[in-house]
Amino acid sequence: MGTPSGWEGILDQGEVIIWQGRPDSTRIWYSVHYACLLLGLVISIFAIIWMALLAQEGDWDWIYGILVLCMAILTMFGLPFGKSYLWSKSWYLLTNKRALIATDLPFFGRRIKSHPITSQTPLELEERYETSVYFTTKTRRNSRGSYKVGVGYDRIDDAKKVFHLMREIQKKATY
Repeated sequence: MGTPSGWEGILDQGEVIIWQGRPDSTRIWYSVHYACLLLGLVISIFAIIWMALLAQEGDWDWIYGILVLCMAILTMFGLPFGKSYLWSKSWYLLTNKRALIATDLPFFGRRIKSHPITSQTPLELEERYETSVYFTTKTRRNSRGSYKVGVGYDRIDDAKKVFHLMREIQKKATY
């Protein structure tokens, strides 16, 4: 497989592309998404009523309600549509040496994250909800502490094939 358009100058000498793909960006609705929509709707209605009452009094404090309204809209649509949008702007590439994840997002621009595949790389095939292959983790924090999240190729159709290709890369890795 030759170097596809857009990947020129990124690959190292002797690096060969083994697989290229994109995540499925179809929205999946979970119960938490409906809760976000409901909460955001309630806050939006409150913000609109609050701004209307303050505007009737002739006070300019209603402008602060715009911030509340924007946060409510973000609550309504951020979680349900955010991941789907991120996946629609992502590309995956597997070479004989590393896994690359490219994104092209507004305000952030084009970014490529490179993850070397070595004999020590922890590979995980996820098939519960959608098929994904994870090859590293990152730590996230919340109010209850920290937890690990898998990083890799999310929601790909041929996850088993990619997982086996990565296992073959691990077997050939010298480091």
